[in-house]
Amino acid sequence: MTNYEILMILDPSLDETAVQDKIGIMKKWIEDLGGSLNLSEDKGIDRLAYEIKKAMQGRFVYILFSLDPLKIDSLRHELRLDEKVWRYNIKKNLQVKV
Repeated sequence: MTNYEILMILDPSLDETAVQDKIGIMKKWIEDLGGSLNLSEDKGIDRLAYEIKKAMQGRFVYILFSLDPLKIDSLRHELRLDEKVWRYNIKKNLQVKV
């Protein structure tokens, strides 16, 4: 298992409950692929550097997880299909921050 971190920009119109539901869905996807979610943080709404879908703000969510590198493309596919996930960046985490 490799440690990864993902930073997602979500639709800012989502309330706290909807964001926690999104994190729960992410956890389910990761566990279905044989991984584990180590940490999740809702960073809140912040200003964007450029406009996305006619909005200048987005809700940022940080997730730290472990997953088999061969299955990371399946997770990316699920993220691309989710309309509320505007942008995301997945990278290897060399330091585990648990």
